[in-house]
Formats: sequence, structure tokens, C-alpha cells
Amino acid sequence: MRMNKKDLDRLAKAEQRIIGIGGTPRISELTDFPYKSFDELKSAHKNKDISFGIIDKGDFITVIGTYREIAAHTAWASLPIIIVVADIVLAIVLKQWVLLHGILFALIGFLYSSPLNPLKNIISVLGGIMFIASFFLFDWTWSVIIGSWLFSQISTLRERELYRTVVEERALQSEVIFCYLLKYKHIFVINNKTKRTYRGINLDKPSLN
Repeated sequence: MRMNKKDLDRLAKAEQRIIGIGGTPRISELTDFPYKSFDELKSAHKNKDISFGIIDKGDFITVIGTYREIAAHTAWASLPIIIVVADIVLAIVLKQWVLLHGILFALIGFLYSSPLNPLKNIISVLGGIMFIASFFLFDWTWSVIIGSWLFSQISTLRERELYRTVVEERALQSEVIFCYLLKYKHIFVINNKTKRTYRGINLDKPSLN
């Protein structure tokens, strides 16, 4: 996402905080790292010789994200909670206790939103089909319950994909940010040919907030 002056200023301040706490500002200072410069790393990524694995630590987007990215991430992350609260309120107000099943279905949608879950796409398609079918085959309450599953999964998928995109963009935008992300295991580097990975070391992460 395009960064305006305020966003660039925030990123520059984050870089200074990293350097101030003793962060590693240069790739050349990393131990046993296969690339010796930031340009070399970016070239390897552009040529698809390497890719990044992203460890989802959602709160870190408040440090490296733009204001719009933070707002979008917060909105997507909040939607499953809003869905669960809505299920509870509707169940109490309408005395339709079957709607409480929406809590369980929302949890299923959340669990099947992990990027590492091989069934996430199948579950998403199945949820979409069942949601549409529910308007014709079931009572309206089941449309709400199945919708809790579907929209909880979709919103969490979008939240995690946004986080992954932001982290990868900032890692390729700032050498200081990349070194911090790698050192404290927000990301790891995958050699796409050999499938070997380079990960950071086990350290207590200092606060940047």
C-alpha cells in the first residue's frame, strides 16, 4: 500500500527505535546469513529464488503498518467478536436459543482460517454453498448460524492475509525492519530451490511500542 509522509515518518521512527535498542541495522551483520546485502536479498526475492514465511503476530502491525492498514486490520480482526456478540444478543432478545450455536460455528470458522490449514479453502467454499442453500432449505436462524461460520472465517483470512502482506512489504522496504523481523522470528527466509530455511535466534523481543 502506498505510504504518505506521515506513514513514512512513523516507519522512520520505528527504525530509529530498533537501532536505539541495539537492533541489527544491516544484513551484513547477521550471522551465517546467505545474503550479504539488502539489494542482494531483494533481487533474490524478486527472482523468486527465496520467499518469506510469516509468523502471525498481529499486534506488530501497529508498529510497521500505515494508518489505513492498521484500521483495516483492526476491522477484520474485530468482526468475529462482533459476530459472536450479535449471536448472543439475538438469541436473548428473540428467545431463539438455537442461535447460540453460532458461537460454535464462528469458532470453527476462525480455526479453519489458519494459512497452514490445508482445508481452509474447501471449508470456505462449503460454507458459502451452505449459506446460500440455507435461505431455501432451512429456518432463518440457520442462515444466521452458518453465516457466523462463513463470515468469521472470511474476516480472519483477510486479517491474516493483510498482516502477511504488510510484513512482507516492510521487510523489502527497510533493511532495519527486515533484520528486526528476522532476528525476532516474525519472518523466516525460505530458499525455494533447496527448501532450506534461515530463522532468527531465540531472544526476548524488546518492546517497540
